Parts: sequence; C-alpha cells; structure tokens
Amino acid sequence: MTLAKKTLAAIDERIKSTVAEVIKAQFDHYLKDISFRIEQAYDLVDRVGAGVTERGKVYAEDLNLLGRHAITGYTLTNNSPVAGSIAWADLKMVYSGSNYDIANGNSAMKYIWWSPTTTPLALQSSNTKPVLGPGEVLLFLNTAGSGKVMLSDTNASLPTAIGDGSVDSGAIIAKAVTQTALGDKVVGSGQLGDLAVTAGKINAGAVNSSNLFTNGVVNSTVLGDNAVVAGKIATGGISAAGQFANGVVNTAAIGDDQIVTAKIAQNAVGTTELALNAVDSTILKDGAVSTANKLGSGVVTDTKLASGAVTPTKLNVLRHFLY
Repeated sequence: MTLAKKTLAAIDERIKSTVAEVIKAQFDHYLKDISFRIEQAYDLVDRVGAGVTERGKVYAEDLNLLGRHAITGYTLTNNSPVAGSIAWADLKMVYSGSNYDIANGNSAMKYIWWSPTTTPLALQSSNTKPVLGPGEVLLFLNTAGSGKVMLSDTNASLPTAIGDGSVDSGAIIAKAVTQTALGDKVVGSGQLGDLAVTAGKINAGAVNSSNLFTNGVVNSTVLGDNAVVAGKIATGGISAAGQFANGVVNTAAIGDDQIVTAKIAQNAVGTTELALNAVDSTILKDGAVSTANKLGSGVVTDTKLASGAVTPTKLNVLRHFLY
C-alpha cells in the first residue's frame, strides 16, 4: 500500500473515531435513559408473570411518592408469640421511593410505629402514644393481643382508626364532651373533686329523704347545734313508744309545774311509782289531795303517818272528847 493510501485510511479511521466520540457525548444520557426504561420493563414483566389478568399491576415498590408511606408483603399474627402480643413478619416499608426490609418482631405494647431516621430497619413500640416526627408513622395498634393495621383506608379499618385508649385529653377540645355523650351513671364519686358540688348545682328539692338518705345517715354528729327547732318536728312526731327509751325523761328533763292533773291518767300513780318519802308537804299544793278524788278508802293508815304529822290544827274536834 502506498503512502498516500495509508494516509487516507488513517484519516478515515480518525474521522470515524471522532464522529463516534461526538455521537456518544451528545446522546449518551438518552441512551442511558432508554436502557433504564427497558430494564424496568423487563423487571416488571418478571414480577407480573405470564397471566394476562396480572399484566398492568403496579406494586408499592414501584412507587416514588414524596412523603408517602406504604407497607407490603407482611403478615400480622394476633396473640403471638404469647397472649396479649402481636407479631409481624416479612414487612417491607416503602417511603418516598425508598424500600426498607423490616426485621421480624413482636410486642405486647399498645402502639407500634416506624421511623425512617432512628430505626429504619425495625419497628418501635410503647404503651404511651408516641409523638411522631417527620417521616414517622403509626403502623399497628395492639388491643389486648388483637392487632389493627393503621396504614389502611379500607372501610373495615375506619372504626379502628382511633384505637381503644388512644384518645387522651390533648386530643379533645374544650367543651367537646356534652351531656348526650355521657352515659347514665358514668360520673361517679371518683370523678368528682373535693367541694365540686356546690349549692348552686343542686335543684330545689333534689335532696330528699326518699332517694338520698338511707336509714341512719342523718345522726347526731351530722346535725349542727340547735339545728332541730320546734318548727321542724311534726305534730305527734315524738311518741313515747318510738323516741323515748326507759329513763330518758327524768326530773332534769321536766320543767317546773309541767306535770298537771290532765297529764296523769286515772290510777297511773300507784305505790310502786312513788319512792319512799317522795311526796311531802312541799310537793303538794294546798288542796291538791282530797278524799274525793285522790285517796281511796283505807289508803292512809297509821303506818303512813309520821310521828307528829297530824297536829291539832289538822283535827276537827267538834263533838269529840280527848283524854
């Protein structure tokens, strides 16, 4: 080959090499994008399988949604490994287009959640509701061994969106709980603070003996000094049979001149009712004892008269002689 031909061949190869480099530099990113999309298509076909009905499905791992969570491939078992616990296995988290294989685990705690920053490959749990930070999400709620999936928006999951015991005082706005929200007898003595019930909260006549006071509730220690006055005692309310025990009414309880003839029944006072020397001249008013209505025949004998008790002024000696 002549020198001229060799020179022309070298120039031709140089031109081809230069053109190839220019084409590669200009179209390399397009070629990479085409290669990526072809690779994705092959991967999708491999996962979908041969069935015609399966074609066109998009899995959670294929999504790249900023700030969104998805879980896939897992099983949740109630009361495992012991009663009161829940267990999860083969759980995969998808968050903002990144996939995380979560370690299998179990917990008897109420709240189970995931954090992409502190424990991206494991779940956390607590019996107190967690304060979730950026990217963190509540996954499961354990109610006495029954697991509820919180990352679900099917109709069946709506009643469990608020789990048992998950609403605390911070989640309830002021005056949100009304009378219609409270069941009968819900508020008991344990819910009332000291001095919580004031006079202004009690309707007139609400406190009465028929429904609030059991037998023996109101006693002497409950009543203040001078609390029971005459106007509070019904006529006939105090009777000898029910209110006075033997010996309750004594001489100290009876005022002067309180016992008059109208208060003493006929034959009520016999010899057994009068102590020895109980009735003397200082007790009897003038004319109080007469033969007509107070002294029976033979009642006054010589043993009943003290020595010197009958003086001459007490004797009517008309027509009688004394020796």
